[in-house]
Amino acid sequence: MDNNFEKVSCALCGLESTINVTKKGQFGILTYVSICKNCGLMYLNPRWTSERYKHFYIHEYEKYYPRVPGVKENEFANIKLIVDRINRHHSLRVSPGHVLDIGVGFGESLLYLKKNVYQQAGYSAIEPSKVCVDYLQEQGIQVISNSVDTDWTHPFEQKFDLVIMRHVAEHLLQPVDALKKIAKVLSDRGILYLAVPDAYHPVLPLTSYYFRTVHTYYFNKDTISELMEQSGLQIEVLQDNQKGELYLIAKRATGKTAVRHTKAGYYKQYYTILKGLVTEKIGSYRKNLIYRMRNIKKSASGSR
Repeated sequence: MDNNFEKVSCALCGLESTINVTKKGQFGILTYVSICKNCGLMYLNPRWTSERYKHFYIHEYEKYYPRVPGVKENEFANIKLIVDRINRHHSLRVSPGHVLDIGVGFGESLLYLKKNVYQQAGYSAIEPSKVCVDYLQEQGIQVISNSVDTDWTHPFEQKFDLVIMRHVAEHLLQPVDALKKIAKVLSDRGILYLAVPDAYHPVLPLTSYYFRTVHTYYFNKDTISELMEQSGLQIEVLQDNQKGELYLIAKRATGKTAVRHTKAGYYKQYYTILKGLVTEKIGSYRKNLIYRMRNIKKSASGSR
């Protein structure tokens, strides 16, 4: 195997038994999408090493996913959607004093919030891209780390009233450790807003768009719930089937929660459907597979 790759155990159950769905990913990059045979978590195994990912995000990410400063129409809509979802569920009782955005890019969300929503708040960011970090610092945004994997939490424990992780969790290498850090820096009234691609409602096609080497995990409603529990976070709101996205709002858990596990055999249903979506091009059968994918969660959730 290429030295840039390494095998990893399941982030949720710790076992090392997976079945491969495909090796094909976006841009033709080797992407070993696999499913844990024990708990059903879908993730890359093997995947790039942490050093390879670090180099990619700092030096290569903009080549594949170019970004430029300034709020574009789609970014403007995304930011407004975050605010609308938080307000809709009355998740923030008062305006936040401190806001942290993880994977902030050029900081469109923070700059919008600072100008239009929470003018009195302090704003911080975690961002790996050097191009983006340079721009953020020019805009007066405090960049506290270039990675959630570093030891960045100590000066900020119980400080942040709002932490935003929009389409970031699927990029993490150690999601439980990363989310435990988020729980540590949330204030007593603080909330986490998190959104990820919805693996129960994937945007097709899978191999040329949805599966990506930068997406190390593919969460659905069930596996993201287990991730939150293991990380010491309590879900207040969880909505899936949002045009290929699921989002949640969580706070720091006040007590221990029982970790749930998906029933044995669940992965077989998941694998069969995904394998069909990867290989099947016949319209009617493809639609049936999508329908089965969207209903698999009913039996899985009911078994908890």
